[in-house]
Amino acid sequence: MSSASVTDFTECFRGCSALTDLKGPETWTVTSVCTTANSMFNGCTKLEKLKLGTWNMTGVGTATYMFQGMSAVTEIDMNGLTWGSATTNINSMFNGNGKLVMIYEKVGTALAGAISSTSVFYNCYNLKGGSGSALNNSTSVNNSYIGGAFARVDGVGGLPGYFTAK
Repeated sequence: MSSASVTDFTECFRGCSALTDLKGPETWTVTSVCTTANSMFNGCTKLEKLKLGTWNMTGVGTATYMFQGMSAVTEIDMNGLTWGSATTNINSMFNGNGKLVMIYEKVGTALAGAISSTSVFYNCYNLKGGSGSALNNSTSVNNSYIGGAFARVDGVGGLPGYFTAK
C-alpha cells in the first residue's frame, strides 16, 4: 500500500472487531505528512499481534486511543516507528489492553515527553518492559504508573518504562 501521502489515519481500523490477523502495515510507507493517528486500531478486539513498519510519525501531533480496546492483543511491534517532538497527545494510547505483554520500540522514543498523556497504559495488567518494569493490578490504577512517563524503553538511563528494545 502506498500511504506516503496520507495525512490522517484516524479510525482507519476502528471497530474491526472480527479482524484476527492484519498483514501489510509493516510494508506501508508512512511519511511525516501524517499528522493524526487517533483511534487507528481502537476496538480491534480479536487482533492478537500487530507489527507496524518503518513509519515516520514525526509529524503526528495526536495519537490518542491509537491502540485502545485491543482486548486480545499480546504484542505490538512499533520498533520501526520514528516519533518526534510534534507528538504531544497520547492519552489512552494503549488503554484497555489487558492481555498486552510486550510493546517493542527503539531506544530514544520521544513519546515519554508528550504533554497530554493520561491513562496511556490503563488496564494493561500484564504489560512488562524489557528490564522487568511491570504493570499489575495494584499499579494499573495509579496515575503515576499508567501515564506517558513510562512510554519509553525500560532500563535506558536507569529509568523504568513499559517498552522493550528489539
